[in-house]
Amino acid sequence: SRREQLKQLVFLGKLGTIFDKTERIGKLGALLLKDSSPSDLSDQLVEAARLSKADLTTQMVYEFPELQGVVGAVYALKQGADAEVARAIRDHYWPKSLRETMDAKKPIGVLGAWLGVADRIDTLVGAFGIGIGLSGSQDPYALRRAAGGVVKIVLEMNQLGLSRLDFSLSHAMAAAYKGYGQLKVSEGEVQTKLLEVFRERLVSELWDGQDQRLREILDGVLNTSADKILVAIEKYQHLKTLYARHRKILAQACKVVERTHNILKGSK
Repeated sequence: SRREQLKQLVFLGKLGTIFDKTERIGKLGALLLKDSSPSDLSDQLVEAARLSKADLTTQMVYEFPELQGVVGAVYALKQGADAEVARAIRDHYWPKSLRETMDAKKPIGVLGAWLGVADRIDTLVGAFGIGIGLSGSQDPYALRRAAGGVVKIVLEMNQLGLSRLDFSLSHAMAAAYKGYGQLKVSEGEVQTKLLEVFRERLVSELWDGQDQRLREILDGVLNTSADKILVAIEKYQHLKTLYARHRKILAQACKVVERTHNILKGSK
C-alpha cells in the first residue's frame, strides 16, 4: 500500500525515483539468479525487490533510519507477504558495515543475498554513469562500501556453505546500465572504473596486508579472474592453501608456467 509513495522519492538526484529503482533491481536480481543457477526463486525475488524500499515512506524509518529493512519485513508479513520475501526485504541491507561478519547461526537468506547484490550494482552503475565517482578518500555516497558489500556477500555466503553467488560483474553491469536507458558516461568507461573498484575491494577483503608473496598470488588471480568475484575468491583460497602447505611444489609449478609463457611469447 505504500509502494506508490516511492514515486515521490528521488534517487541520487538524476536517476529517477526509488520506485524506478525497485523495478530495476528486481529485473537485475532475477537475471543474475537465472544465469547463476537453475532456480524457481525469480518470482519471489522480483516481489521482494518491489517491496524492498516501501518502508522508507514510514514514520518509523524516518525517525529511526537504522530500522530500514527490519520494519519493511514486519510490515510485509503483516500484509500477508511470503515469509521468504519478507526475510529478503530485511536481509538485503546486510552488511551495513564492512567490518560486519555474517552470523553463522542467523545468516542472511539466498533471496536477500541476490537482492543485496543487485541493489548495490544498480547504485554503483547509476552513480558512475552520471559522473559520481571516487576521488581519493572522498566517498560521500558510500560507493566503496557498496562494492565491498557485494564482495562480502559473495565471500561469506560461500564460506558458510549457503550459496555460490557465481556471476560475471561485466555482465551484471551491462544489464544494470541497460536498465537505466541513457547515462552520461559510456558503458565501457563505467565498467572499466567499477572493475578497478571491485578489484580494490577484493584485495581489502582477501589480503592480510602482511605477506607480500600472498599479495603477488592475489594480483595474479585478479589479472585473469577479477570479473567473477566467486571464481577469484576460490582460486586465491586454493593457491593460498597450497602456498601455506606445499610452498616448494607451488614454486615448481610457477616455474613450469613461467617457462611455458616464455616459450609462447610472440606466438599467435
